[in-house]
Amino acid sequence: MDDFRALYDNYFYGADEAIATAPRVRIAGNNDDDKPVILDENITKPRETKNAYANLTSLGHFDAVNQANETLKQCNNKEDLLLALEKFDACPLKHTANNTIFANGFWGAEYVIITDSPALDDDKSGRHLSGPGGQLLQLAMKAVGLDLSKNCLTIPAVFWRPPGGRTPNDGELAICQPFIMKYCALFAPKRLLLLGKMAQKSVLGVESMVQNRKTTHITPETWPKQLPVYCSFSPEYCTQSPLEKRHLYADLLLFTGDTNVE
Repeated sequence: MDDFRALYDNYFYGADEAIATAPRVRIAGNNDDDKPVILDENITKPRETKNAYANLTSLGHFDAVNQANETLKQCNNKEDLLLALEKFDACPLKHTANNTIFANGFWGAEYVIITDSPALDDDKSGRHLSGPGGQLLQLAMKAVGLDLSKNCLTIPAVFWRPPGGRTPNDGELAICQPFIMKYCALFAPKRLLLLGKMAQKSVLGVESMVQNRKTTHITPETWPKQLPVYCSFSPEYCTQSPLEKRHLYADLLLFTGDTNVE
């Protein structure tokens, strides 16, 4: 059996993590000794690795949210908001992502769209809507008259791609929400569209509003102003379920004020 095959078999049967600096030779007749047999005398201590969270204090997400709110109190314009986000280190996701992904589009736009977490292409490029789902959304936006250079802006529910593309947890969503709320407080958009479960959970605290598509006009009490909120499917979901593209398109029409949508 070659080394690769042995490694694969170990992984297949669940041995996917090293728990010692050297393998234990169980056939060496030292079953009475729990210490592993060191086959190579040159083996040293495991190398020290940089802790991605080394500059974080042991903040719970409630403390991190409070820190974000305190930081944002001094923000009065676009430059202040971007600088605050650049200096904000209390979200663990920031320390594992390649880029910070915040707003893409026209600052001060009347239409704001919140999406789920950034895609892999977003993290690589540093620009929101770089992946297939984002490209689909941009085509649909163009079809209903939404222009990122004139009247629309998009923001992800979290600003850093979670490791491996996993779903962001409630704490990570809560940490990023104050920045979205601050944007809305500063630039007063007329309408807000939430695409996907994570976007809906970040703003409304629920994941299933898209299932009740006939009552998507919502004004959350906790929002900084009375702001109409609409919900629809995430563009990533629509790329995997093409039949839902028509629902996304219809919801975009409703979002832009076309009252003739069935």
